[in-house]
Amino acid sequence: MNDLKPCPFCGGAAERTETDDGGSFIRCTRCDASTAIHYDRRENLVSSWNDRKRETMSAFDKSWQLAEEILTYFDSYRIGSVAPIAAVIEKALNNA
Repeated sequence: MNDLKPCPFCGGAAERTETDDGGSFIRCTRCDASTAIHYDRRENLVSSWNDRKRETMSAFDKSWQLAEEILTYFDSYRIGSVAPIAAVIEKALNNA
């Protein structure tokens, strides 16, 4: 039975990995986020993975960040007015 919670960063499955020198750690099979390697007090390994706080931005915040990067790109290359693009992005994000 897998008592590991999904990755707090991407939601991927977690797995426990043993190192050749006697340590173990937990890592995400999707994004490779991991705990530190534990050599002693390995009973705390699962709780160190499961009890981490989610530190990622919300999907909405990521979308806004991407939109700002796109608008900055267009603006920096003077590719016409960004106002119409900004309006479309803002409308889409506000309706998300």
